[in-house]
Amino acid sequence: MVSTTVATLPDAHTLATGLCDARLVACVHIDPPATSHYNWQGTRHHTTEYTVKMTTTPAQWEPIQAWMSTHHPYDLPQLIATSATASRAYAQWVDQQVS
Repeated sequence: MVSTTVATLPDAHTLATGLCDARLVACVHIDPPATSHYNWQGTRHHTTEYTVKMTTTPAQWEPIQAWMSTHHPYDLPQLIATSATASRAYAQWVDQQVS
């Protein structure tokens, strides 16, 4: 599982479409907006962001990072990968989608 955040719903849909079209992910879930609090370049911010959750394989981590470096709208996007355990059938489907 890989996740990132973006400021707008259109940006979330653009990432989802591009990642699926590039076959870097099997599917993408876009969560409702939430408020993020953070410090950026010496200033405290609070903004509305959408979380984009991607289902993929460990082999796609490096290609996803490279793809995001040219397609993500943020200068420094949050890009976090976590391990997950899935049913055998679902894991096989994910493998098929990204190969």
